[in-house]
Amino acid sequence: MNQDTMTRLALLDPAPAIAPGPAEHARRAELLRRILADPRPSRAITRGTRRARGPVRRLTLAGATILAAAVTAVALVAGLALYRADRAGTGGLTGAELASWTGAPHRLDVHSAAGGAAEHWCLGQLTSAPAADRPATITNTDIRGQVASLVISRAGFSFLCLTGGDGTGLWETIADPGTPVATPGARQIILDSGGSHGNGSTGYTYVEGLAGRDVTAVTIHDAGQTITATLQGGRWTAWWPTADPHGAITGYVVVTTDRGRTTVSGNSLLH
Repeated sequence: MNQDTMTRLALLDPAPAIAPGPAEHARRAELLRRILADPRPSRAITRGTRRARGPVRRLTLAGATILAAAVTAVALVAGLALYRADRAGTGGLTGAELASWTGAPHRLDVHSAAGGAAEHWCLGQLTSAPAADRPATITNTDIRGQVASLVISRAGFSFLCLTGGDGTGLWETIADPGTPVATPGARQIILDSGGSHGNGSTGYTYVEGLAGRDVTAVTIHDAGQTITATLQGGRWTAWWPTADPHGAITGYVVVTTDRGRTTVSGNSLLH
């Protein structure tokens, strides 16, 4: 093997000729951060698709970027994480259930027939979720038409659950003790996660996040509809029917605090 051959082979060597320095390591880290922050939604397959209808789209978000506006601000979330199929189940709601939807939520009494059915279904689905043997706390309860929504927390885990009361619905892990949680400022909100199921008459989108102590209301304007989020205990939740679900808010959000209102576009929540 002559010197010319060795020279040609050296050109094909994938290893850098010079060891990367601090600047190169920083450049590589920044490139990885940008790749992970790509806001485009990913398709996912959920476990337990017995009643699911149509494609599923879901975004799981981590981290936060703050956007200031006048005297109020909205904490905007960045970073697209991989969807774990063991973090959610089922998904379908019927066209009749979605047709009964109301933009303003009504209080769901967990001791009522509808509340008891929703709690029973959700806890039954969550027997396969973490900490199933630990005591549960139920918050953010509401009912929009025939569909109930609630957040179930136990042993550091939190789950969002939607159910029509007749075996349809979904659950999703929205917090776990092993994942750091961003803390919103007093007049900020954080969009934590969101997703979509179905199409046409069975299509709907849901979102949830965290809110600062001075946030008094979160209102979403999407798909020609006005959605009043349920706000309780520093967390906000909302969902709405849409024939063309995208897995996120395509309209805009109004955040009301003790000092006024801030409007932010749904797209900016993903940057």
